[in-house]
Amino acid sequence: MAFGLLSLASCAALRPRAGTSRTIDANEGDRAAALAPRPAPVATGSIVHVATGTYRTCVLRSSGEAACWGAPFVRSSPLAGLHEDAESRRSLAAARPVLGLTDGARLFLSSTHACAITRGRRVACWGANESGQLGPDGGAGRENAATVSGLERVVDLALGDSHTCAMIEGGEIRCWGSNESGQLGTGSTAPFVATPTRVPLEAPATTVAAGAAHSCASDARGRLFCWGAGDAGQIGAPVADAVRRPREFVGLPRSAGLASIHAGGRGSCARMLDGSVHCWGARWVGDPHRGSPYDPDPTPSDPGLSSASVALVMGGERACSVDRAGAVWCFSRLDRDQHWMYRSPMEQPAIAAPAALAVSSTHVCALSASSELRCWGTNDRGQLGLAGAHDGRRPVTARGLADAVAVGVGEGFSCALQSSGRVSCWGRVSTAEGGVWSSAVPSETPGISTARELVVARWHACARRESGEVLCWGDNQRGQLGRAGIGGSLTPVEAVGLRGAIAISAAAIQSCALTAGGAVRCTHTAGDPSALEPRGATSIRAIRGGWGGTYALRSDGRVLSWREAVAVREATEVTALGDSVTALFVGVCTACAQRANGERACTFPSGESWICESAVRGAVSQVQGAVAEISPGARHICLRMADGAVLCAGEGEAGQLGDGVYHSTERFGPVTGLTDARALSCGESHCCAARTNGTVACWGSNSRGELGDGLTGGPPPLLLRAPTLVPGL
Repeated sequence: MAFGLLSLASCAALRPRAGTSRTIDANEGDRAAALAPRPAPVATGSIVHVATGTYRTCVLRSSGEAACWGAPFVRSSPLAGLHEDAESRRSLAAARPVLGLTDGARLFLSSTHACAITRGRRVACWGANESGQLGPDGGAGRENAATVSGLERVVDLALGDSHTCAMIEGGEIRCWGSNESGQLGTGSTAPFVATPTRVPLEAPATTVAAGAAHSCASDARGRLFCWGAGDAGQIGAPVADAVRRPREFVGLPRSAGLASIHAGGRGSCARMLDGSVHCWGARWVGDPHRGSPYDPDPTPSDPGLSSASVALVMGGERACSVDRAGAVWCFSRLDRDQHWMYRSPMEQPAIAAPAALAVSSTHVCALSASSELRCWGTNDRGQLGLAGAHDGRRPVTARGLADAVAVGVGEGFSCALQSSGRVSCWGRVSTAEGGVWSSAVPSETPGISTARELVVARWHACARRESGEVLCWGDNQRGQLGRAGIGGSLTPVEAVGLRGAIAISAAAIQSCALTAGGAVRCTHTAGDPSALEPRGATSIRAIRGGWGGTYALRSDGRVLSWREAVAVREATEVTALGDSVTALFVGVCTACAQRANGERACTFPSGESWICESAVRGAVSQVQGAVAEISPGARHICLRMADGAVLCAGEGEAGQLGDGVYHSTERFGPVTGLTDARALSCGESHCCAARTNGTVACWGSNSRGELGDGLTGGPPPLLLRAPTLVPGL
């Protein structure tokens, strides 16, 4: 199959050249993610190109070096055959440098081999070579790049399953490799030709594209010529097993003008100058899960894109288009796996105005202008670059807890309050002084045996004893532990300024206590353990802390808030939550209230933190049924219903929606198998719920062991339905 690479450096000014490949220009600036630990590529510099093949992905950096992950091309590779379990996929998902390539300018992948155009406009290839697709010097195949002899001044490439075509400056097309279906276009009946051979076209070509076993090219007059396999109608009418010389395809509307030609698998697509898209070739007509047959379809048809296309890329029979608004739409004509890609165009909500797209028959990758790479699709050979020992899409039970009554989650750690008054935590906690505590299973926190309340913030946690003493542990950069002279503590210390508490709260860098008289005291600076009372915070009956600040519910039903730094010491009313609030819920990025009339309302941040940029605005008010608790995460919200069920909505790239898939949705859906929750807490990308049987169920990110089941690492799913950041690049 042919696999596409698309440059979208400036969609408005895009001038495509070839149907299956494009140059990518992306801004400098790497961003690393720690979804799963794995070695960093040897290559240096920001990512400027990305290309995908059936079981693999490659990136090219500004230095000219390349790295790949996924299945190896050559069967003799030490990694060949791996993929059956998570540990094997971990090895395959690790980026490996492409030796022999130091001056790459553009990358191209197929199901069997890869090639690069160098800065000197030569061609270097690597991979399998059963049909001579690496050129005359390819040997038995190789994992390292080597120059294809006899090619110079190359301006574009197109890779089929086992053949390669190059466009030379001036418009000459030369092809080599498998020729069983005439895909080299030279008229030869030889099964393969290893030497690049000229294709006899009527005029110089301006674009070139390659499918599994067919090829196409267009000229300056907008004429389209195709050759090779025609069994599925992929080269246009009439249907034929093999056409060994270029044949003009006249099925496109001439008035629209041809902008670019694309080919993949047994299908082809054309993008016209007016933004319309027309596709032809294999068309699935039966049940994709029962192996029903396909119909040949040589007649071009509109796939149904909602807006005019400014760019298109194709791999296999799948294609992705970018519309004028920068939205990405993907579709497929021959689709055996409709779980993540659909016959009708479907918008990819997590991708906007990408710098580049690369599409293969198994997965898609998108490169942002800031060099972030996100991929989605199947991951059976580690081609998404994701590896790990755990899949957190569904709730898992934290080990060893049988008497939990409440839970709290922070950034990379979780804690549970037990009926005995003890507190157990799991995950990873660190302090400004460099202290680190880490456990992948619940571990009892020393010094706490009579706790009656537990609150967890981003980097610290606090527990309240029945006597009114407050014990805190974790980071103390801003004095949130209520102690001076320490950068943090991995064991609980008393917050001396918060004595006499009847209730407590914890914000990201602040802890507060509510007194019996309705007053509030909060920690405020690292050098002063005394507490301050925010002005106006009187007649308070409940306090809640979130990562962005502290909220208080007055006895008259109004909600007040103040920022983490209480130097201003001024509490202001949160009018958006109303004036008859009966219950207050605060999370990572959002505060929500339930009013006396049963209505619910939430407030959302306005750019306080990059974490909250995509905070979900799901219609909490539209949820039917009695809501007992609202727990807003960073970019998702979960609701604990009165009957014990938990519903979630928002971004779920780490599985934090708990519904068994990786996706984003504004529609609340149930967490799989969780029907008896008695308490709920969500953090940036994971959630935990205490159940009526005393156990704790957690779901979502597990990069630091925060799910508590003894495993660590990011998820290694076989199928990712939402664009997900590739870590370690």
